[in-house]
Amino acid sequence: MKFAYGDYGERDLKPYEIREDGVYAVEAFRDVCQPGTVYDWTPADEMGWPGSPNPDTAPFLPIPFNAAQLAAAMIDGPGQSIAHALERRLGHPLDDDALNGFPDRMRWMREALTEAYALAADAQSAVGAFDYQAEARAHRLAEQYDEANGQANDREGVFDRKATEDERRARRERASASVLPLKMAADSAKDAISKEWRQWRASMVRQLLRPAPPEPEAPLQTSADEPTQLYAAPGHQQAGEASPVVRVATEKSQEQRQAYRWQQCVDAGLSMPTDTYSHFPRGIRKVAEALKITRQALRQDLNAHRERLFGK
Repeated sequence: MKFAYGDYGERDLKPYEIREDGVYAVEAFRDVCQPGTVYDWTPADEMGWPGSPNPDTAPFLPIPFNAAQLAAAMIDGPGQSIAHALERRLGHPLDDDALNGFPDRMRWMREALTEAYALAADAQSAVGAFDYQAEARAHRLAEQYDEANGQANDREGVFDRKATEDERRARRERASASVLPLKMAADSAKDAISKEWRQWRASMVRQLLRPAPPEPEAPLQTSADEPTQLYAAPGHQQAGEASPVVRVATEKSQEQRQAYRWQQCVDAGLSMPTDTYSHFPRGIRKVAEALKITRQALRQDLNAHRERLFGK
C-alpha cells in the first residue's frame, strides 16, 4: 500500500490502515463516501454467497491474501490506487515496463501483481470489458456542463454583490434554465456509466472469488492413466481353464486427482512452490487448458495437494 500511496508522509492521515487480519479503509474516509463508492466499498459487497464475509466489517484486502483477492481489491476502493500507481488498468496482463520498476528484493510484489493481473485478465475475458470510452464521454459531458453553467452564472450576474437576494434567485433560475438540456444529458450519461461500472465491478469480483462448484464425478474409465483392478469371475470357467478376468476401472480418488494434476504441472516444466504460501507459476493456465478444466479448478487442486505436501 505504501507503493500506491507514496505521496503520503509518515504523519499524514492515510485512507487505509493495516491490521493483523487485513487492510481496511479508514473510517474518516469511509464516512464521507456514499455507500458502495470509493472508500466505502470492499469486494465483500459483491459476494453474498454462503460463507462470504460481512461487508460492514470485512477488510478490502485480507491478510494473508491470494492473487485473486488482490485482483478483486484493485478493482475499486482504496486498492484501486495500486493499479493507478502502476498506470495499468486491470483486464490485461502486466507488461515488463510496469514490472521493471520493482527492485529484486521486492520480487514477491512483482510475482503477486503479475498473477493478480493475469487472473483479472482471465476474469474480464469471461465477463467482458468495461466501456472506458463511454466513461470518458460522460466525464466530458460533465465538464461541458460545469463550464456552461459557470458562463451562464456570469452572464446573468448571479454573484453580483449589489443584487438583492430575490434578484440573485431569479438570475440563477434563468441561468439554470439555459443549461438544463446539457445538465440532463450529463446526468443521464453519469447515471448510465455508474450503473455499468457497478455491474462490471460485481461481475469481476464474483468471477474472481466465487467458489467453484464441485466438479461432477468422472465416469469410470480404462485409459492408461487410470488405476485398474483385476477380479476373477468364479463359476464361469471349465475344469482346467484359468478363471476369466473382468477388468474394472476404479475412479480416481480426490487426492489421486490432485496429485495427478500437480504432476502434470511438474511434467510441463513449471517451477512449483515448495511451501503453502508462494504463488503458482504463470504457466498453470496452459496446463488447465490442456486438462480441459478451469484455471480456478486447477488452482484449488494444487492448493489442496501442496497443503498435504508442505502443510504442518
